Amino acid sequence: MSTTQKPVLLETNDELDCSICFELALDAVQCPSCAHNIACFSCATQIVRTNPVCPWCRCPWRSVRACPEITRRILRSPAKCGFTGCNFRSNYASVSSHIPECEFKNMIQCTNEGCNKRINRNALNDHLKKCYFRKIQCRYCNANVVHNQIKRHLKESCPEAFIRCLCSESIKRKNIQQHMELCDYGEAVCDNHDVGCDWEGILRDKFDHMDNCPFEKASIIVSSLQLRCSTKETENKELKRKLEHALREVEQKKIELQLAANEMLRIQAQSARQQDYVYVQTTRPQHRYPTSQHHSDAKQAEGCTIS
Repeated sequence: MSTTQKPVLLETNDELDCSICFELALDAVQCPSCAHNIACFSCATQIVRTNPVCPWCRCPWRSVRACPEITRRILRSPAKCGFTGCNFRSNYASVSSHIPECEFKNMIQCTNEGCNKRINRNALNDHLKKCYFRKIQCRYCNANVVHNQIKRHLKESCPEAFIRCLCSESIKRKNIQQHMELCDYGEAVCDNHDVGCDWEGILRDKFDHMDNCPFEKASIIVSSLQLRCSTKETENKELKRKLEHALREVEQKKIELQLAANEMLRIQAQSARQQDYVYVQTTRPQHRYPTSQHHSDAKQAEGCTIS
């Protein structure tokens, strides 16, 4: 099969396809023995050269027989140009003649994401330099941004781009919030907002409002009450701390008293055991041993008896 671009049939027909490679058999041939199926010339030639046996009837296949009727049917079939972007349509023969001269022959898709243009291959490099979908580097933050989005990037999201404040000062976008906290045109609310004042405006007008704010006195009273509450809360925390310390001391004293009571009981038990021992010793019978005088008297009495 040829690798060049070919016409595309508008209506598929399996009878016109090669039974081996399943592609359009423009140069169709048949086996001389069976003539049941068709094959393209290249597939049939390969069979004859490698294994000359018909894949359908298994008969020897040493030569090919052309099928001009199949070729004529293909050439008369409606087809269109195979190059993307070309709308030329006619019969297969006319489209085959058109393809070598088709202006879309060397057209390729732009490689930039989002660009749908097809450009001549030779002009692709020039197109890529001017394509609206090419990526360029932001001159402030060095981010890669699509060319047709660079203005929006600078206007809305670039952190390093300078924007002009209402005070006529140019500030980097990443610093604008910090600037607006001190800028005369920054958003502001009344300091007495917590006590009911709903005034909102810009910082420049806030000072005039504060001089005439009807909630100023209420704010002073609330501040005084908050200070007293804070003081009482501090005192309560200190009292709580002292109470916890006293409770810990009481627990410690309880432990010491319990240890002292246990020691007293131990001493009393020991004293009772000693008293019992003394009582036993004093009430036990005494065994008296004879003295030397009694011993001599006993001997004399014994001698007298013997004589």
